[in-house]
Amino acid sequence: MNDLIHVAIGMCGDYIKPKPREDPDDYYEAADRKYVRQFEFNFVVDETLLELVQQILPLASHFVGMQLIIAETDAWGQTNKALNVALGELTSDYYEMMQRLEQELMLDRLTLIKLLYYLEPTIWSMSEIFETLVQLERHNYRGAALLTYLCHRIKLLEGYALTQEIFIKLTKGAARPYMEMLQIWLQKGVIVDKYDEFLIEARAQPVDYWAHSYAVRIGCIPSFLQQTAEKILRTGKYLNVVRKCGKRFEPLNLQLDFNPSNNQHLLAIDAAFDYAARLLLDVLHEHDLLGHLLAMKRYFLLQQGDFILQFMDECEQELSQSVSQLLPINLEHLLQIVLGFSTDPYKDNLHCELHAAVTTTTGTELNAFDCFSFGYAVDWPICLVLNQRAIGKYQQLFRQLFYCKHVERQLSNIWKDNATAKQLNSTAPLLYQAAFGLRQRMLNAIQNLEYYMLIEVIEPHWHLFTQKLTQVQNMDALLELHEEFLDLCLKHCMIAEALQLHQAIRKLCGVCLKFCAFIKTTESQQLLKSSQLFTFFDERFSSLLITFLKQIIELTKNNTTDCFRNVVHRINFNGYYTEQLKREQRSAVDTEIEEAALETNV
Repeated sequence: MNDLIHVAIGMCGDYIKPKPREDPDDYYEAADRKYVRQFEFNFVVDETLLELVQQILPLASHFVGMQLIIAETDAWGQTNKALNVALGELTSDYYEMMQRLEQELMLDRLTLIKLLYYLEPTIWSMSEIFETLVQLERHNYRGAALLTYLCHRIKLLEGYALTQEIFIKLTKGAARPYMEMLQIWLQKGVIVDKYDEFLIEARAQPVDYWAHSYAVRIGCIPSFLQQTAEKILRTGKYLNVVRKCGKRFEPLNLQLDFNPSNNQHLLAIDAAFDYAARLLLDVLHEHDLLGHLLAMKRYFLLQQGDFILQFMDECEQELSQSVSQLLPINLEHLLQIVLGFSTDPYKDNLHCELHAAVTTTTGTELNAFDCFSFGYAVDWPICLVLNQRAIGKYQQLFRQLFYCKHVERQLSNIWKDNATAKQLNSTAPLLYQAAFGLRQRMLNAIQNLEYYMLIEVIEPHWHLFTQKLTQVQNMDALLELHEEFLDLCLKHCMIAEALQLHQAIRKLCGVCLKFCAFIKTTESQQLLKSSQLFTFFDERFSSLLITFLKQIIELTKNNTTDCFRNVVHRINFNGYYTEQLKREQRSAVDTEIEEAALETNV
């Protein structure tokens, strides 16, 4: 019995000794054999007593194996070190128990049956601990994977209260450094992670700070934080932005200890998230986020009509040049002149940009109207909302609105040429009447298209956006709301590539501009001989417009909730194109019938 107690704490007895390893290669093949100890006996004893001894000896094997695993895994990171510390505390309790048993033996109050009775709960618990440690070593579980496996073992021990309690204690100890890293992140937005165990990693300074500065390590998320990983990421990011703004804040007082038997840590994470979200929204409002958004609407979505008209008056000559001939500094100078008397606090953020020039199918370079857009410079932290992606979408909307406004101005400017018809003979005004009737139809289509985009799309969506903006609770909800507003505007303004309507609008505008150029360069007497060209422009414009309207009608057949059909009602408000649309539809049906009949015959 004295030998049993000594062997159980890793010592070599006089009568019970560990067997030597006969085949080291085979011995090290499997992790369980690597740490298991077999014993031999240097005495002859009754088989009944020997059976009792054999029931106690696995405790010695598991205890020694546990110490070997602790020594091998001590350099595996903070979480493994913490688990080993918790195992060390368990080992101290184990030594104390064995010391009390030895004292009982010395007082002659201990029998072999009593010894087995006292050790039986420990034998079972030590067996579970040893099996767990072997699995950790075999599968190289570290950090979050270690904590996840320990939580899994706790669930498997339902019904074994004593052993489960030991595992809960071990898990709490192992999770302590991980929870400390989590607490620093949730309180200050700082990562302290020497062994790369934490679920958040910092990346090199990216172009899009908000989307790519920090990321979740999928393989470093413990099971008990799986559902809150994104919330943890956002909390620290919010605090990072607040710190970068130079705003002082008092870290939230958190008691963030992990206990597998409850979910108190989740409540602490929720509290930290709410606190950080409020801080960041306050900072954004202090930097006048709504004022910047209003400036974007004013300049990019043409809310301030007098400004865009003045700008086009000043810059029309410059923008009519090809891109290679245009000097950007001239545009900037003219823009500053237009903004000179403005009281807008963010007028200096606005500047001119020329996007990559494209060429026509004939190889000629397009003029600056096709490539021009405004740019908008923003400082931290407003650039998180008005980032490159968002500003790019504003520019897409602006280019279409600006181009339509340019076409409208060109169509309006040739109105004065109509006065020359009064100076011609009695038959000439009939040709002018046809030409300027076409001009009016073009102007009607472009103006109604503008009205639809500005009044029926952008204004309602902007109203809903600003209404919901006052109700957002965190930065990510704000970004999602802003993105949704821009995407809806792009879709309903027919700019989204999937709709294939953007090119149709550009073709319509292109025909209108060619017509305007023709009218301006054709003298009155030559105009009398140009009836065929008028017919060409008339047929070309009507064909493109009917095709455009038909595309919209087809698009809205299966989705009546979208407002695209309003364009058709506006452009065809007096039923002028109704007959042509019906004719196109009948032609399409006839074509389908012919194709179906052909397939049947085949």
